[in-house]
Amino acid sequence: MNRSDDTPRAGYRRKPQQDRSVQRVETILHAAESLIGMHGMAGLKMTEIAREAHVPVGSLYQYFPDRGAIVAALFERMAEGVHTQLEGAFEGVSTIEEASDRIDGIIDWYYSEYREHPTLRQILSSTESDPELMRLNVADSKRVGDTIHAAIGHLLPSNTGIDMEARTFLFCHLVGNLVLMSLITEPVMAERLLREWKLIIRASLFAESS
Repeated sequence: MNRSDDTPRAGYRRKPQQDRSVQRVETILHAAESLIGMHGMAGLKMTEIAREAHVPVGSLYQYFPDRGAIVAALFERMAEGVHTQLEGAFEGVSTIEEASDRIDGIIDWYYSEYREHPTLRQILSSTESDPELMRLNVADSKRVGDTIHAAIGHLLPSNTGIDMEARTFLFCHLVGNLVLMSLITEPVMAERLLREWKLIIRASLFAESS
């Protein structure tokens, strides 16, 4: 599921190559994040992004064809943060109980990350209304699911009937919806929702189909 270094990420008109171009794109994305943090998605207009980034509007269009492309690039950068967190998360896991504990920790981190960074929450929420972002989100859920599947698949018995690839894909996508739901719920209920979701995963992730 990893991209080639030569493949532009979704959203880019062209991938920046030179250090100066990379820095300019980072400045643009940082400006977009700042605007989302201050005004929500409604404040994300190409002219406003250019003003915040202190670059000509034409520079934006060199790299991004429209506002949606910038949001897509922000989403993918956000997703890379999740994958970085997953790297080594299951190292040394030898039992189902240990795997479940690590998954609990990932869910806690995920919720905390989005609770503490409202801009990330806005970007994740936008995947529910934009078809292209929805496609990116589903593809990323598959990538995360595949990472977890690869890390815990050795814990399954050889004669298992579990479709762990499909199961981890499903659980990874649903956890994003759970986090969004929890973030707009009062804190005590949010904790209860997270606790119940962890119990559901513990009870069903490794459960054989009847």
